[in-house]
Parts: sequence; structure tokens; C-alpha cells
Amino acid sequence: MVNWISLIMLLLLMSCGLEKSTECIKDNFGKKIFFPKDIYRHSKSDLSGRVKIISCVNGDCPDCLDEMKLLAEKFHDNIIFIIHVSEIVGLEYYLDMNGLEITYYLDCNNSFVLKNDLLGNRNIQTFLLDENNEIILVGNPLFNEELTKLYQREIAMRTGVF
Repeated sequence: MVNWISLIMLLLLMSCGLEKSTECIKDNFGKKIFFPKDIYRHSKSDLSGRVKIISCVNGDCPDCLDEMKLLAEKFHDNIIFIIHVSEIVGLEYYLDMNGLEITYYLDCNNSFVLKNDLLGNRNIQTFLLDENNEIILVGNPLFNEELTKLYQREIAMRTGVF
């Protein structure tokens, strides 16, 4: 059990950056995440009351949308995207052209990031939530295979499937 906790802490340290790692872990591990009422849900599936990955995405950034696509392919039905976009037409075009059927919230006012105090810390824009919307893991697993495995193990352990 100690090795498991050590691995989690190490990965959290790496995902948050060395200079702010302690604050990132302390401030976000176990933090409850809220979904503001002014964000609009486009739903492929309902993940309320379930373990889920949340990833905040800048919908005006082509590279960010490509990363979103890779995350969606990697984590399938276990991920929700919070997409901040100034022009929804471009987002809809991207989703259609790439055949992406994802669960996402459209957040034109950046309300999700503001309500959950995530502004200015790019390292905590992707995280794993438990059934009560409390943060279990922090960091983008896309380019870190160990973090990907940790996300997958945690999801499997809590749901029985992946």
C-alpha cells in the first residue's frame, strides 16, 4: 500500500511541475469539483455518479482539439471534456470531420475553470474524479504512459471494467 501511495505522490509531483508540486497536491487532491449551471452539456453518456476523467480544452486551439481527440480515443466512455470556445461553429465542424462522439460541456464563459479555481495552472486541467466529483488523480495522461496506466488502474479498480 505504501508503494502505491508513493507512486501516486510521485506522479502528482511530476504532473504539477517541480516548483509548485506541493501546493498542487495539497490544494487539489480530494478537492470537490462543481459543474456550473451556465455550461451546456452535449451528452454521449451520463457519467454522473461515476468515476470519470475531466479535461478542460481550449476549443479555439487546433492542437488542443487534436489532444482532445487522442484522449477520447484512449479513454473512450470514461471522459468528459469541458470545452471553452469563442466560436461554436468551428468546434462542431471539427467534431463532425473527425467523427467524434464525446460527452462534453460547452463553456463559453470559462465558468468551470473559474468556479473550480483552475485558472492559470495548465497542469491541473485534466484529472480523475471519483463518484462524488472529488479529485483522485491530477495530470494529463496523454504523454505519460505511467500516468495513463495509473488512470486506467484506478478506473478499473473503482468500476470493475475499463
